[in-house]
Formats: sequence, structure tokens, C-alpha cells
Amino acid sequence: MLGVTWLGRLVPDTPIADRLGRPVRGNKQAYSYIEEKTMLILGVLLLLAVVALGVAAIGGGSGTINFDVLNNTIESTGAQAFLVGAAAGVAAVVGLWLIRGGSRGAYSRRRELRQLRRSQRDQRAAEERAEREREQTDREQTDREQTDREQTDREQTDRVQTDREQTDREKAAHEEV
Repeated sequence: MLGVTWLGRLVPDTPIADRLGRPVRGNKQAYSYIEEKTMLILGVLLLLAVVALGVAAIGGGSGTINFDVLNNTIESTGAQAFLVGAAAGVAAVVGLWLIRGGSRGAYSRRRELRQLRRSQRDQRAAEERAEREREQTDREQTDREQTDREQTDREQTDRVQTDREQTDREKAAHEEV
């Protein structure tokens, strides 16, 4: 099913992209060649704009700038303010990168723990199933043994009864004689 256009082409709704044309998680081939090149060009243009702004900020202003921070006034030039802002930006990017890396590790550990718990649960279920089968087999064996004992008892009782009847017949025949 084709849906929204992204950079002049139709993008499938699923499973490669969502309705806004963004790649769906887990799909590493979601971006097309055109999209990759477009992002590369936009990235280069953005970097060129940042460099131009930095050169203009550092070389351009000779006046002073006053910052009021916690009831203190700090004087600096435009270049100093730009460099402090750039350093803060780099620190923010590094911080976000570290957070992302840490969350990936945590996600990986949670996924591993989930898989471990699932395998333990499956193993316990298999052991319980095997135990129930053993118990069922034991019950069947016990039932067979009980049935065999009862059959043996009946046969023995029948033999005793037959022997008594035989003995009674012999006595009756002996008494007649």
C-alpha cells in the first residue's frame, strides 16, 4: 500500500516506513539512495552555514557584550561569546551521545534479561511437564501393579475355592462309600 510522498516519491506505509515516511525501527534499509544523498547534501550545507557563522562571529564584532549571571556582570567580546556557545554546544552533543550509548546498553541488558527469564520459564515449564509425565507414568504403573495384584488375589481365591470344592466333593464321595 503506497501512501505519503517523501522527497518526490511514494513511500510504502508499512513495513518500511510509517505514514510520515520515516523509517520504521528495526528496518536498516528504510532510506533509499536518493534520501541518503539528500541528507548528505543537507548535512554539508548545514556545516558550511555553521562555519560561515563562526567565522563571522569570531572575526566580525569588536564590541563588548555584557552578561548578567547571578547578579554578576560578565563582559566579553562577540568572539568569546561565540566560542563559549560552541563549547556548550559540543558538550551538549557529547552528553546526548553518552546518554544514547548508556540507554542502548540498558536496553540491551533489559532485552537480555527478558530472554533469560523467558528461557528459564520455558525450562521450568518443560521440567514441570516432564515431572507430570513421570507422575502419570508412575500412577499408571501403580494402577497396573494394583490390577495385577487384584487379579492374582482373585485367581488365588478362585484356586482356594476350587480346592475347597474339590475337597468337599472328595469328602462327600468318601462318605458315600
